[in-house]
Amino acid sequence: MRHQAFRSIRARIVPRSSYSVLHLREYSGNEYDVIDKALGEPSWSAQDLLSSGVSTTADEITPTQLRKLLRLSALPPPKDQDEESRLLGTLASQLHFVQAIRNVDTIGVRPLRSLRDESDEAGAAAEITKDSLQENFDSEERIGKHYVRIRRRPSTLAETKEAEDWDPLQCATRKSNRFFVVNGAK
Repeated sequence: MRHQAFRSIRARIVPRSSYSVLHLREYSGNEYDVIDKALGEPSWSAQDLLSSGVSTTADEITPTQLRKLLRLSALPPPKDQDEESRLLGTLASQLHFVQAIRNVDTIGVRPLRSLRDESDEAGAAAEITKDSLQENFDSEERIGKHYVRIRRRPSTLAETKEAEDWDPLQCATRKSNRFFVVNGAK
């Protein structure tokens, strides 16, 4: 398990430029020291990127472009010049942040397939095998002579009967016979 954690830390993306960069592949030492060093102090933060100077991006965004984006997004246009300048500043800082993320060096880093644990242990735990389904197989029986089909054993059905017999109308605040009553506006 410790080796898996070390392997996943080695592939972590680290930004380049003026931020502190940690080269884990070149570091030789205890793997817990590597993890502590990698996760101990962040190399950059989103707040630093959003609060840094964005004058170069702000010059590229015009009020006409802002109004077109708002119209395409089905958002109302700014009410006054103050709101327009605030929207331009927000858009400029967001574009600056996206550009900084795009500048991250990802050479040699495998693309992320999904947001889940992709370690060997997680793969083994999620793997469906005959042994993991054996309890379900044991609760089935084959019936029929010419047309063989599978069904749950009656003892298993009795166990689930209690769950199937619940009355959903018990939760209703208003009901009429066997129906929910929903208040609606005309």
